[in-house]
Amino acid sequence: MNALFVFILCVITTLTTQKTISDEFESEWNTWKYEHNKYYELQEEDITRKNVFIKNMLYIESFNKEDHSYKLGLNKFADLTNSEYHQMYLSKDELDSPEMMNVTTPNIIDNQVQYDYSIDWRSKGAVGAIKDQEHYNNGWAFSATGCLEGQYAIKNNGFEVLSEQQLIDCSSGYDKGCGSKICSAYNYWKYYKEERESAYPYTGYRGNCNTM
Repeated sequence: MNALFVFILCVITTLTTQKTISDEFESEWNTWKYEHNKYYELQEEDITRKNVFIKNMLYIESFNKEDHSYKLGLNKFADLTNSEYHQMYLSKDELDSPEMMNVTTPNIIDNQVQYDYSIDWRSKGAVGAIKDQEHYNNGWAFSATGCLEGQYAIKNNGFEVLSEQQLIDCSSGYDKGCGSKICSAYNYWKYYKEERESAYPYTGYRGNCNTM
């Protein structure tokens, strides 16, 4: 009987503690939902997302108290776990495919030239503004355009914002057996001119290829 009483008391204490923690962040949760236009149809989903939000918020607070070179903050992904975020937004690690592992690159380093230990390419105009892939898993396209934008800027002393949507719509089938969407993008550019983002804007979903 005593054991049963202790068990019930522990359960009540745990639920009370969880409710207290949940209530403590109610204001932050509602503010965050309003700022990011978040709405959950089911109450159960709201509670689940709120608990994830609280865990992320507590982690951010703990991290920012430590000595780091940067600070963390809440963004529109704060109601997702790490695994959910990776599954929904990050491309698979295609560079680990056997074909990509066997790719070799020539040695282009000139040993007679003194190179800086590091270069901040942002200061040289070779890094563009941050882009938003929204809720689509198109990170590979942004990686490809980001690389080519930087190479173009270094070579031509001017920056062009390239179209990810062109790659999403048009580059499928150009992987040449390498098993990578990024590889498909680079092979596609061998045959077709890259479009500017202003001429081929981002929609996120794959549509008909509109390049000539």
